[in-house]
Amino acid sequence: MLVPAEQKFGFGLDKLPLAFLLIFNLVIVGTIASYLNFPEFYWLANILCVCVGGWFFLYHSQKGMNISVPASILILWLLYLLVNFTFITPVIILQKIAVKDYIFPTLFLCALTQVKFTEANYSYFYKLIRVIALLQIPFLLHQFLFLAHNSLSGREVDWDILVGTFGFVYQGGGGNSAGFLLFQCYFATLCITKLRKGLGDNLDILAIIITTSTIFFIEVKIILALVFFMLASILGLKDLKNIKVVLSSFGFTLGFIFLVFYNYNANYSTGDREGRGMEEYITDIYESYFVEEEAGTFESTEVSRGLAIKIWAQGNLIEKNEKTYFGHGLTSSKGSNEYVREAAIFGSYLYFASTQFAIYLWDTGIFGVTILAFLLLSLLYYAMKGKSSPLPYESIFSGGAMFIFISMFLYSLYSASMHVNAVSFTVFAFAMSTCFGFINNGGRQNG
Repeated sequence: MLVPAEQKFGFGLDKLPLAFLLIFNLVIVGTIASYLNFPEFYWLANILCVCVGGWFFLYHSQKGMNISVPASILILWLLYLLVNFTFITPVIILQKIAVKDYIFPTLFLCALTQVKFTEANYSYFYKLIRVIALLQIPFLLHQFLFLAHNSLSGREVDWDILVGTFGFVYQGGGGNSAGFLLFQCYFATLCITKLRKGLGDNLDILAIIITTSTIFFIEVKIILALVFFMLASILGLKDLKNIKVVLSSFGFTLGFIFLVFYNYNANYSTGDREGRGMEEYITDIYESYFVEEEAGTFESTEVSRGLAIKIWAQGNLIEKNEKTYFGHGLTSSKGSNEYVREAAIFGSYLYFASTQFAIYLWDTGIFGVTILAFLLLSLLYYAMKGKSSPLPYESIFSGGAMFIFISMFLYSLYSASMHVNAVSFTVFAFAMSTCFGFINNGGRQNG
């Protein structure tokens, strides 16, 4: 007797490509690209996204399309990119890169707007996410004990290499530790929410302990904000009315943050910063993010995140030309385009600034950034709505999606990993698909 795929695997044939995508993009791509020093392998992740997107489109288009508010905004973003691609990005070299960085990812996201999930789907995808989170441990230990102490970057400990399976530059000095941290916090949000609902088991308890411990390995200071984002995504409206729950949650959160920063200061205060106290460490963190640092030469010195925005404002808002509103052309801000005469910025300022917000301002202008902001806000609204679903796993994944969407507002000012890295992009895409699973089912499932 044949067993339906939905009963055997927890998801039907329409979900199998998504499961394979998670395994391939979150485990295989970054590992091979890093350890074999073969960054071109990341192209396969983008190609796979297109294939999976095509599968979803063909599968669901036969059953009728569901155009929700977030889906409409995403389609508007795609149309805007095509206009920018055709009329503002005329250089063939830039257009080729734009297809990989903008067009393919957006087509994939548009296809995911039609996905539907049952409770069985959510349950099995949770188990898959848990396996991927636990798989990070052996890679992280190897990177911490061997690679980070022997990189060619010149640092005593190169924490950029501590990325699990999320990809790093083998020579040192560049890695996706921010994306790795985002995924671990995403799983922690799912796991803690599951435990609070009384659905957890011993493996969940072990997983949350191990996953939380990985945060102590990597010095990514935005953990300060991410922990509070997790707290907001885990607690419900009923919890906010319970003073005991609120106080205990904040107390635990502050204690965890203190331990993380104490560990960071003890292990990463090397060289001329060796022996500095916690107060000095916190001051250095503040200055590195909020105090503007002027760069001597943009060809050899990193500019601060704040300075990147100032450079854009000086070059655009003062003149108030059409490029301020519609951008200079897709990928005009990429450092790899410095040899292209027609590129608006020859890879100097923005390549070293390396934040999504600055990139989108230069490439797509104020209009493009506004579309993305509305997309995130609309997704956040439905994720918050999904948290109150009576279906437990739908509620759990809605809380996880809420964490991702809130974090995107911070990550756009912190790094460019969600834009140019297929591994980090997959985390966002999966969270978005689970949110659309709730939207397309109207909060009612036959799980």
